[in-house]
Amino acid sequence: MSTMTRSTMNHLVSLAAVAVAVALACAPVRGEPVTAPTTAPGESPKATLIAYNAAMRAGDVDGIVALHHATNDNERKVARAIAASEVEVGKLLAAARAKFGDAGAATVGRAIGDVSDADIQAATEQVRGDRAVLQFKQGGAAALVRADGEWKASVAEVLRGAGDAQQAIDRFTRRGSFARGLAQDISAGKVKSADEAAARIERHERGVSEDDPSN
Repeated sequence: MSTMTRSTMNHLVSLAAVAVAVALACAPVRGEPVTAPTTAPGESPKATLIAYNAAMRAGDVDGIVALHHATNDNERKVARAIAASEVEVGKLLAAARAKFGDAGAATVGRAIGDVSDADIQAATEQVRGDRAVLQFKQGGAAALVRADGEWKASVAEVLRGAGDAQQAIDRFTRRGSFARGLAQDISAGKVKSADEAAARIERHERGVSEDDPSN
């Protein structure tokens, strides 16, 4: 989950990390077995983020977008960029799991800031009126708001740490492109271990673009 996702939070502060912040994301992996929420999606902050992960695993961009609270066209564009990025991260984690097993996928997940269902369930939840923050034990947080009776990831909070909307879109687009390229390299056998994949992620986040396998 672009936690947002914790990865997203680490990028922006990184909610994303939710990213992000979409972050709607890291210890275990989103390619993990699905944990069914005990409430319907949107009925609690944790249920929303678990539904977010399920949509990511399914490659459901529209489903992830629907779990974001966006109040204007710029925020809606950012939500779609986050969702597209998250889907690529989900494919990366699936490729890592296929090549390196559960432990390897967990290593890649931690490196890219993934927040698993187990991380969400273990998070500390602070609710004040129509706003909530989930603090993850491994670091990072996700901000949510309740709108029309449903909890959703807050795009406004992502933008608060990311600058303007275009900067956020560019950031998530680059993240998705990187994840897609790395997944392709893992599947093709060009990346020999989960540790090598994690090192590539670290270099990418430091801005060492020559190591970006999507180039």
